[in-house]
Amino acid sequence: MNRERKKEFSEIGPADISMLNVKELEAFLKIDQKTIYRYVSLGLIPYVRIQSNIRFVRKQILAWIEEQNYQPNRITFTDRSDR
Repeated sequence: MNRERKKEFSEIGPADISMLNVKELEAFLKIDQKTIYRYVSLGLIPYVRIQSNIRFVRKQILAWIEEQNYQPNRITFTDRSDR
């Protein structure tokens, strides 16, 4: 675990850590478990490995979702009715 994550976890109290397993995350995100495992293997989603179990910290998943949020550039159209 890198220093940044260690610091992040040391600042969080046990009551603040809400963990999800793959099945719970599947229901939460409404995506297939295979997709979740693929995201984990590619390092695309934050996760915690506890021995052979994969868990997800709810706060980190919510932050990850915010990072994934796509905001298209605002395009303004000019009125071309005079043509």
